[in-house]
Amino acid sequence: MQPITYGLTPTLPVTNTLCRRWGKFLLEIDGDKDDPQKSIQCLQEVLKVTDEIFPAGIEAEIRFSGNKSFYLQAEIDSQPSFNLHVKHKKLAMEIVGRIPPPYQAMIDMGVYDYDQTLRLEGSEYPAG
Repeated sequence: MQPITYGLTPTLPVTNTLCRRWGKFLLEIDGDKDDPQKSIQCLQEVLKVTDEIFPAGIEAEIRFSGNKSFYLQAEIDSQPSFNLHVKHKKLAMEIVGRIPPPYQAMIDMGVYDYDQTLRLEGSEYPAG
């Protein structure tokens, strides 16, 4: 399977295009404290997909929140770009679409708004 190529799509709104952003892709698995095994199984399914679609040489970093969530981060962009949050959301949607349905609702899709990208480790803030 070929790595996916992603860009802007006409179905997503294009807003806040004044600054280019650069930051790691983030995927949050919002787990269940009462069933931590399900979170681990979801993470395993996500990793199967990222192994298929991430470009060669890209390694995902996995972090546990200490409570119930797992975070997957990856440096998939080599240059700052406009609408980075849109590109990352499209990639997350691709991943969610490829994991089994019981795990799809565990992926937090609320982290892909414009301002959220600024909070990621390694994000680049606009000059000024």
